[in-house]
Amino acid sequence: MTLLLVMLGGAIGATARYSIVRFIEQFNTNNNLTNFPIAILLINIIGCFLFGLLLGFSNKYFVFNDNLKTLVFSGILASFTTFSTFNHELLQLIQNNNYLAATNYLFLSVIIPLIVMLLALTLAS
Repeated sequence: MTLLLVMLGGAIGATARYSIVRFIEQFNTNNNLTNFPIAILLINIIGCFLFGLLLGFSNKYFVFNDNLKTLVFSGILASFTTFSTFNHELLQLIQNNNYLAATNYLFLSVIIPLIVMLLALTLAS
């Protein structure tokens, strides 16, 4: 059941992400932002906002059951943007005063993958 919920949520989140990118690209073709990934930036901001909002509401007003958590957080939001999950985990480290781990996680999650991707592109060329 869990995998089905992740798959269903993943399909919803990925479709929403793709649709937003295509929608923004329609309006972004004639301005100076075409070289800037504005669509992905907006998706990451929206995803982080929704993650925080839903998490906050679930802690204050209602409790997500495990199936709904799986569908929403591991399925929809995780496929819409993995940045929301990354930021939630980073925030938990900071809130737990684990600043060294937070700094390491930030560096390892952003800089190292960028270097590895550049290396892989270089090897493939």
